[in-house]
Amino acid sequence: MAIKACNMEKREDRQMTLAGIILMGVIAAIPGWFLYEIFSHAP
Repeated sequence: MAIKACNMEKREDRQMTLAGIILMGVIAAIPGWFLYEIFSHAP
């Protein structure tokens, strides 16, 4: 039982880490995309 619980915790931790990485990527991409849009439309 203890081993199964430990595996569940590790799996949840990995999902949280993956979600964090995706969230950080999105947050980092928004300003870059915004600047790209501004500069691509500039003459």
